[in-house]
Order: sequence, then C-alpha cells, then structure tokens
Amino acid sequence: MKSLTLAVLVLLLFGHSASARGDRNIDVRSYVVRVAPDLATGTVSGSVAIAFIATAPVTQVSFDAGNLTVDAVTNRGQPLRFAQADHRVIVDMGERLARSRSATVTLRYHGAPQRGVAFIDRPQQIYTAFSTSEWMIGVDDPHDKATLDLTVEAPAEWTVISHGNAVSNVEEGSGKRAHRFLLTDPAPSYTYGFAAGRFSSSVREHVGDVELQYVGTDTDESTIRRVFVDTPDMLQFFENRAGIPYPARTFTQVLTAGGAQQELSGFVLLPSTYAPWVAEHPRDITLAAHELAHQWWGNRVTCESWNEFWLNEGVATFMAAAYVEHRFGRDAYNQLIAGFRADYDRVRSAGHDKPLVFAEWSHPSADDRTLVYRKGAYVLALLRETIGDRAFWAGLRAYTRQFDGRSVRSDDLRAQMQRASDRNLGEFFARWVSLR
Repeated sequence: MKSLTLAVLVLLLFGHSASARGDRNIDVRSYVVRVAPDLATGTVSGSVAIAFIATAPVTQVSFDAGNLTVDAVTNRGQPLRFAQADHRVIVDMGERLARSRSATVTLRYHGAPQRGVAFIDRPQQIYTAFSTSEWMIGVDDPHDKATLDLTVEAPAEWTVISHGNAVSNVEEGSGKRAHRFLLTDPAPSYTYGFAAGRFSSSVREHVGDVELQYVGTDTDESTIRRVFVDTPDMLQFFENRAGIPYPARTFTQVLTAGGAQQELSGFVLLPSTYAPWVAEHPRDITLAAHELAHQWWGNRVTCESWNEFWLNEGVATFMAAAYVEHRFGRDAYNQLIAGFRADYDRVRSAGHDKPLVFAEWSHPSADDRTLVYRKGAYVLALLRETIGDRAFWAGLRAYTRQFDGRSVRSDDLRAQMQRASDRNLGEFFARWVSLR
C-alpha cells in the first residue's frame, strides 16, 4: 500500500478536483466487484474495478468507502497513491485526466460494516441493505448509474440471490462457491446488493416473459404462495401505469431473517414476519407493493439527489396505495390516503413541516422520513384530485417513459403533469413541493 503524507492528504481532501460528497467530476460507467462476506467475523473483503469517465479535468478522484479499509489501489497494474478520511477514499491518478477521458481504478479492501450489511446467525444469512459503500467501494450519489458485474463468495451449501442474470456458479475449494451476477442496465449503486444463506423454501412462476421467484425463511411453499399470490397482478398493474414493461427477466422477493425492507434492482428483501402477517391480514400487502413499485419509481426513474428523495419514496408509497385501490376498491385507497394525511398533520402540528425538496438530507429525522414517504404520497393524491384521473395517469406515464433510466427533479414531474392536464401547476408545486 502506498500511503500518503499528512500534507498530501490535506491537499487531496481540500484541493480543487474532488467534491466533498459524491464526486461529480466523474461519471462511473461500470463496477466489477468480487466480495467475500464472513458470517463468523461479521466482515467483508473484496476488490472492485471502477471504470469511469472524467466530466471535468481532474488529477484526483474520490469514492465512498463507508467503514471499509482500502489495502491497495491500482491503474493498469500500477500502484496509485491514496488517502482515506470521512468515509471516503481519495485517489491520486498520477496525471491529469482531461474531460471525457476514461480510466479504470481497482481497489482492494476489507472491513467490518457498521450498517448496510446484516449478519444473521440463526438461520445463517447475510444480506445487504441500502448503504452499498459498507460492502463495496463506489459512488453513493443516486444520480450516478452504472452497470454491475458482481461475484459473491459463500459457503457451498448456501443459496445466493442477487440481480437477475446469474451467469456462473463455480466451486472455489475450501467449501465455497463463487456466484456471479450481471446487471446490464445502468442502475444507482444503492440498488446493488445480495442475499446469501440458508432459506427454507423457494417457489417459481411466470407472468408473461418474467420469471417470479419467492424465497422464504421459516416459511413453507404453500404459505409463500398465499403471501405472494398478488405479485403477478401487481407487476402487470405497475407496467400499465408506468407505460413501460418490467425491465428485467426475473423478479425475486426474499423473506429474510431480521427486519429487511429494501428494494434492489430485480429483487427485494422483506422481513420474514411479513409472511404470517399477510397470512392473517391478506389485504395488508402495501409493503410488497411499495417495494415492487420501486422497480420503476426509484430504480429506473431516480431522484437526482437525496434532497428530492420523495420522488423515489413518496411515489412508491402512493403507487402502493393505487394498487390497493385497484385490488380492493376505492374505500381501501381512501383509508390509506387518510392515514398519510394524519401522519403528515402530526408532523406539521409539531412544527416540523418542510417542503418535499429538502435543503439537505445528510441527517434526516424520523419526521423528515414521514414527510418524504407519507406527505409525498398525500401530495400526489391531492394532485390526482386537482387535475383528475385521466390527466394524472397520463402525466405519470409520460414522466416515467421520458425519464426511464435517468435521474429527475421535481420540476420534471411538474412539467409532465402540466402538459397532461393543460394547467399551470406552479402554485400547487410551490405550496407542496418546492423550497420556500
């Protein structure tokens, strides 16, 4: 490892070429990752090759590194100098990269994730949730979408679930196998992940050309079929409202030990307690609907920055309610919207109301999250009432189709809703959404 002196470290951290968070002087095009999580020690080790293009002339680049320790950085086999501070790694490229020039750096790392990875002893499971830089080094900024070639090393008897295109499963020796997955459509890094371990059941079925898989923990096949009986209908409903077919060949719902509630590209993680709850309350399927909705609104049409996180979470929360309306009727939908409004009113009465476009999202409170999810969904319900069903759904479909695979701001949604309704919605968005 080529460590840096304090003087060089200060230069890299405060110099002209690397931004403080989410290096926007580069555009990551692909990650090639090999990761070995270890249940006994609660650690990960691995390597990542990051291919990127410079969007401005730079001599250093930075990546999010969570609590990982970088052991070495290379470019074309040559070692590069680097420094770590404030959960980031700053790499001295050794020469000035001109705008539009491409480069690849490879980082070897290890560490004990403080969040973002769950290590479960009984049953044995390891899975990831949201904080991707706790298990692989990259760019956490949601605007930066890239492809992923992911290999996960795990005990040979374990099941490993990740992005749909599983391309190989190779015995590694020492009782381990290497499971390789390809995510060929660029996606934000927070949607990367895997689940590995011992699961009790697995069921497969098809809807059109899409293979659906349901994986259970402490759940038999009969129960798992009942719990996910609405998934084919959900997928077709969201395809219709989005105007875009489901963008992958497989979709997997995994019931995990612990409290996972996480959307990823091509699969979702749900808590194992979801199964008995839905078995007893078969109409309470909003969690599964919410996470499936993210395959369009969040994973494909992604907020440009965390400050506009409501464009992910508020939209998915509303779309789950819209599915409940489709499945169980208008009264069930109205009951959910009333709940969103009550939660929002509680936050507003406490004096904690904010625009849905946040000034910053670095340390969100519980009330901030209520605003993003519940106020966001309530505002979309109000917008639907304001412009009418035909215009609302036409606007949402146009917005989703235009920005599929891209990053968005609230003005992008406003523009599509205005066009569909032939109304000026500036006052509505200024009141409910925009910074004041």
